[in-house]
Amino acid sequence: MSGAWRLEAACRGAPLDVFFPDNGEDAGPARQCCGRCLVHTQCLEEALAWPAVLDYGIWTSTTPRERGFLRWLARQAKLQAAAKASGSRQLTRSSNG
Repeated sequence: MSGAWRLEAACRGAPLDVFFPDNGEDAGPARQCCGRCLVHTQCLEEALAWPAVLDYGIWTSTTPRERGFLRWLARQAKLQAAAKASGSRQLTRSSNG
């Protein structure tokens, strides 16, 4: 993935500790920064694509737990699409039979 979008990120130059709050510490300042960002979509795509590397801190206003849930939703959607495609192939074969 190209990181050119990072040049436009609202967090560019912000103190890193804002995006890596300790347990129980408020993530509000990071979420506020993300809320005014122009590259929100690109940031989320990268954060979701690299779970082993980017599963710490706040990315695109999301916590690691929230990103885990988004990954789970994406996997469920892929499974449903695959099942639907498989079912339609089976129907086509049986109707041609």
